[in-house]
Amino acid sequence: MHHHAPCLHCRACERGDYVQCATWRSSAIDPGGMAEYFRVPAANLADTLVLPPDVDPVIGSLVEPLACVVKSLRRARPRSDDVLYVIGLGVMGLMHVALARARGCVVFASDFDARRRALADALGATTFDAASDVLAALREHTAGRGGDVVICGPGSPQALTHALDAAAPGGTVVMFTPLEPGTPFVFDQSTTYFRDITLVASYSCGPDDTRESLALLTAGTILPTALGVERRRFADVAEAYADLRFGRAVKPVVVFDD
Repeated sequence: MHHHAPCLHCRACERGDYVQCATWRSSAIDPGGMAEYFRVPAANLADTLVLPPDVDPVIGSLVEPLACVVKSLRRARPRSDDVLYVIGLGVMGLMHVALARARGCVVFASDFDARRRALADALGATTFDAASDVLAALREHTAGRGGDVVICGPGSPQALTHALDAAAPGGTVVMFTPLEPGTPFVFDQSTTYFRDITLVASYSCGPDDTRESLALLTAGTILPTALGVERRRFADVAEAYADLRFGRAVKPVVVFDD
């Protein structure tokens, strides 16, 4: 069950811009947050999927985040042999690595955390410590070009500047997370212009993305264990949040006791 769902009939929906649909933006589940049961408005039935009986609900919990990655790569339009560079290796960054590798991209990634980099390495990426000179290392591995597609995970001006610098001429930068409202962002537009860089946003996902995400998960294309997914009991929610905040966990999934 997606927490937002479109009407499927308005101009935005006809164009496939589901997140711009007024119904999508107004729909929600009640309550949000950690709850074993919740109410589902009738409007949200437009994006409801039935999990096959042999699919673990923990896998089902990944449908929405993976769907956001499906949309991100659809908007980035990488080719099978493109160099794709992922900035930030939280679970969303790791999903980008896994899906891009499955589609034939040559993947590089950076993060400060060694555990996250190890997960990305196991998924087939070449990783760099974000505390090092990542730009020089990326260019060394790509004959000076950089990334044909750069996924900017962190929502910070520094990360977005790095993403633009890391893009190859003619490349695409995906702003996967927005900057905080009101945050100014200044960049060398002349350099970006003459390198013909495309900057695109990728906000959430729609019903087409969630369907594709479920198909990928049920086919085993994306494996939860490879993403650092771990089960946590509802009684340990506070600890799970703390572990996530301080880098002791990558993707806790809360399960309710029988």
